[in-house]
Amino acid sequence: MFPLSEFTAKPSCSKTYQRLIIIVYAITIGFILSSSLVFIVQWALILILGFYCKKCFTQRTAHPEVISINYSNKKWRFQSLAHFLDYDKLELVVANNLFQLIKVSNGDKSKIYVFFTDQFTSQEWRLIYLISAPYNKQ
Repeated sequence: MFPLSEFTAKPSCSKTYQRLIIIVYAITIGFILSSSLVFIVQWALILILGFYCKKCFTQRTAHPEVISINYSNKKWRFQSLAHFLDYDKLELVVANNLFQLIKVSNGDKSKIYVFFTDQFTSQEWRLIYLISAPYNKQ
């Protein structure tokens, strides 16, 4: 079978995502502490922020619901925890060394996923680029 006719990739946990979460939350806590809010309000906000930080940090990925991405018969299938999501088209909106914004669409519905570069191997990213490339449409 032609190598680009079928493809499966499973996103792994992202250390880049975890580092980014820590940096963003640390900066936010710094802003809260340097604000002119009452001391008790500052600590209440920091506790709420800590709860959300713990939740994001334990997920280890921006989209924990995505278990695998499959390409077969010119269709993209995202396996979720509860069901499968089928899409006709996949576009790479932003591709850089840190993260990739992937836009999937099915008719008039579309969704954007954020995947960090360390969630897939370089070979899997290469195949996603090749399959989704505009010149690859037949």
